[in-house]
Amino acid sequence: MYSVGQLAKRFGLSRSTLLYYDSIGLLTPSGRVGANYRQYSEEDYQRLGRICNYRAAGISLQAIKQILDSSSADMIGYLEKRLSETNSEIEHLRKQQCYIVALMQASRIRQDLGVVTIADLDLYLDGLGIEAATRHEFHQEMERDDPDRHRSLLESIGLSDTDIAQVKARSQADK
Repeated sequence: MYSVGQLAKRFGLSRSTLLYYDSIGLLTPSGRVGANYRQYSEEDYQRLGRICNYRAAGISLQAIKQILDSSSADMIGYLEKRLSETNSEIEHLRKQQCYIVALMQASRIRQDLGVVTIADLDLYLDGLGIEAATRHEFHQEMERDDPDRHRSLLESIGLSDTDIAQVKARSQADK
């Protein structure tokens, strides 16, 4: 049997995390001893190991509870869904990564040349292999998610107000 503190220490969790898991019915102790202290069995230990693995995979506590309380076919479905979500997130982050590198390079060009035009930026990004469709999608997402941040980004690379308005208009055109 394990106490809350022992179990928390073995898994690198806080005591309050285990108490929270108990409160939401995710990990209920097998028993209580003495002054109503929680006691966890080997089965509870194994369940917490599975919980930690699912959390490491980015699965929500609500979904973990459903997975642990259902069949293995349901588990595969949840894992496939999370894998698909992760792949989409990675693709989105890779696009951002490429664009950040390009913007850093454009900023260096701006420092050398003073002002960057849309044509300069497009030419440079084409040279880096960042397709126009990818750039357009990036601007659409930025404009949709945070128009002020999008404007700040465009200003930071040295685009004029006219060019910024043009990029923002193109980003909004296909909404």
